[in-house]
Amino acid sequence: MPATTDYWVNDANAEPLLFITAPANEGLLAMMEQELLPQIRTLVGDERRVTLIFDREGWSPKTFRT
Repeated sequence: MPATTDYWVNDANAEPLLFITAPANEGLLAMMEQELLPQIRTLVGDERRVTLIFDREGWSPKTFRT
């Protein structure tokens, strides 16, 4: 069977906001840039501030500047 990766996005109360099941991919950073951030921004709008909490795989100075 093909592998999948699950990504959960929760709100401030730790309630699920968004859940994505994706084919095996390049990892959290690639999914964050290509899939998660655009979908989160669509859900919360351009004016609201979003805080992301993740493990060390998501660290990238280039992505943080963006």
